[in-house]
Amino acid sequence: IINGVLSAKDANERTLCFLREIVDIRDHLSDEKASKYIDMSSSTDIDHEAEKLLNRLRTTRIPTALQSSNIFQYQVHWSSNGITRQNHVEYLEKFNNDFYQAMQNQIDKCVQSRFTHDSNSLQHEVLEHAIQCKTYVTKFYGRTDVLSK
Repeated sequence: IINGVLSAKDANERTLCFLREIVDIRDHLSDEKASKYIDMSSSTDIDHEAEKLLNRLRTTRIPTALQSSNIFQYQVHWSSNGITRQNHVEYLEKFNNDFYQAMQNQIDKCVQSRFTHDSNSLQHEVLEHAIQCKTYVTKFYGRTDVLSK
């Protein structure tokens, strides 16, 4: 996170952050799968130092490094099996749609910026010729049988 988001000079152009908060996980620390979703120092005790660092990252450092449009936040409730398709359909669909849309937007912006930065009339003409050549080659049928006579 530090190298990819916090110290990158163009983080807003290339980085998205998806934050999920399980709002009631503290009420279910004794559940078998809870330790996979929260840092714990023992079987039932939360690692408060890790929680403090994560909270600082979530509330201060990431919002400072990224625009709010690049940060997606979700709140879900705990289920005994963790995050599952059956119990978290709405969250998973929203996450999926947000991720797809955000990735598509970033790819479109990147392509558009490269096209406008690199675009000039000579390059455009050469590209058109290359496309035409490719089209002709796909339709070409050699006449080696006639030429070999």
